[in-house]
Amino acid sequence: MKRLGQLVIGGIVALTIVTQALAVSDPVITGIASGTEYCFQFICGSAIFAGDVQLQVDGKPRRGSFLVSVVYQSPLPTTDGASVPILDGDWVITTKRDSFKGTITPGVNSTITKAAGNNFTVEAELTFDGITGTGTIYFTGTLSHEQFPFTISGVITQFPAP
Repeated sequence: MKRLGQLVIGGIVALTIVTQALAVSDPVITGIASGTEYCFQFICGSAIFAGDVQLQVDGKPRRGSFLVSVVYQSPLPTTDGASVPILDGDWVITTKRDSFKGTITPGVNSTITKAAGNNFTVEAELTFDGITGTGTIYFTGTLSHEQFPFTISGVITQFPAP
């Protein structure tokens, strides 16, 4: 019985080490975000979003808020499946215990794609500033322009969408 307990503990430790080794960010952050578009790019020079997050930060539950500024190639696409790149941006996530911030990395993992109706799929590669964290997290979600105010909701993961 003692041997079985040692094997179980050893397995848990190994699983924790493997999970941390596969993580793309430190701290490891995953969760969901939902918010509102508060200012349009053509007015503010970037699209401004703010809202709520429900996260796991290194495996611990956290609730908080986010603020994101996004610069994308204008105009937004009008044909389903067409995409425009995200060119620049900054993000901040704040909880009662922590604050994280960084930039949106332009490239293959940062796009806005026209979806059905007046919706868009947003994929963004979020790079930590090196002070509040290191590495990269990813946001994948839906920007809805169906009715005003425009909304965004999605998931924060350790890996880009397939």
